[in-house]
Formats: sequence, structure tokens, C-alpha cells
Amino acid sequence: TEMEIEAFIRDEFFSAKPEYDRIFERCFAGRDFSRYPETLINELHDQIAELWEEVKDTYNIFTDQKRGPQRHRMLHLIETSNKLIRTMDAYKLEMEDVPEPFYDFSSLSGTIANLLGLLNTDRVDDQESEEALDHIAQELDEIEDTFYELLGELTRSLFNSDSIPPVPATPNEISRNKALPIKNRKTPKKAKGRITDPGKNPGQ
Repeated sequence: TEMEIEAFIRDEFFSAKPEYDRIFERCFAGRDFSRYPETLINELHDQIAELWEEVKDTYNIFTDQKRGPQRHRMLHLIETSNKLIRTMDAYKLEMEDVPEPFYDFSSLSGTIANLLGLLNTDRVDDQESEEALDHIAQELDEIEDTFYELLGELTRSLFNSDSIPPVPATPNEISRNKALPIKNRKTPKKAKGRITDPGKNPGQ
């Protein structure tokens, strides 16, 4: 989603060594874009470039000192969740193969995404926002414990492993170190419009 991509961009700037190309690696690793038209991929690149510039123009690392670490922890959970989903897809698992904990895992991933949206801001912290951030930090500790507990159950059930197996490489992955199905724009370029996930139909 656009919210998640913005969070990944903010995380890059929080690292103090932002890399534009790494956004594609972190957001889309393991996804096969071969079935998507080139025009849609071009549009996705342009929209991400626009969002990068918007964040770059307003981002302040000093006011992000409390949100930044929390955002980074949440993004690690989202990257892990994405890896699991794309691995399941790569292994062509059917719905009847999905164990019960998966539905709790999906619900928890949605909760993480909702909390993440609260951290995509440049506002200066006041007492109210400080209290909200403290509350998120407490929730995040509990969420991480539940997340990894469910993840372990799923990987053991699905893959007979304590960890997620590697996703088989695809020739059309969007990745910093792999050829793109279109020209790799290393310099952000302004574009109009908002981000649409090419894996979803308009309006979803």
C-alpha cells in the first residue's frame, strides 16, 4: 500500500544513508511482475519516485527520533510477513493447505499496518503524541511476541521448518541487483497520481 511504501521511504531517511533503489528491493522482493503490463510498472516507478520526493522535502530526522525505531521494528515484521505470503504463493499452496494460525497471523499483520500509519508524520511531538508513542511501544512488544509465535507455527506446519525457506528467484523481480522488466530509474522523477498496487484491481 502507499502507506507502507511511505513508511519504507521514511525508514530509509531515518537510516541517514537513504538509497532510493532499496525501496523496490524491500517492498517487492520475491514478487513476479511478468504478468503485469509495462505501462503499469512504469506508472508504479513514477508514483514511488514522486512519494520519495515528497518525503525528502519535509523529512526531519531530529523529530523522528522516537517514531523512527518503532517504524523500523514494524517494517521488519511487515517484510517478514510479505516474505511468508510470497513464499506460500511461490510454492503454490492451496487454501486447504493453509493452517488455522494463518488467519490470526493475517489479522495481526493488519494491526501492524494500522499502527504504522500513525508513524507517517512530521509533526513535532507534544505531550499527547508522546503518550500515544509510549502506548504504541508497549503494544509493539506484545505484537512482536505473538507475531513470531504464530510465524513459527506456520513455518513448521507449511514447510516443516523453523524459518521461512527462500523464495525461488524469478526473472522479473523488482530488485536493486536484478534486471527490471523496464528501465531502472535510479534518479527519482516527479509524477502525478497515487500509488496503486499492480497486484490489485482498481478500487480494491
